[in-house]
Amino acid sequence: MNQFFQMLKKDHEEVKGILGQLKETNYPPMLAKKETREDSMDGVEEHHVSDMVLKGLETMPKGDDQRQMLDQIIQQGI
Repeated sequence: MNQFFQMLKKDHEEVKGILGQLKETNYPPMLAKKETREDSMDGVEEHHVSDMVLKGLETMPKGDDQRQMLDQIIQQGI
């Protein structure tokens, strides 16, 4: 079972890296255009908030009140 979680974590890190590269590639040109700048800024902010919430969840025990609040934020579709 431990090997399964190690593989899952490795895959997660690989996907996270790919998504990070996509953000770096896609956002700068979209931020540079007047027509797409506002939507792009919203996307950048939403990704930032999502990253912060997920990092917070990693360090909190499941029964923690703050974690339950973050779980609700995620379920509402940050």
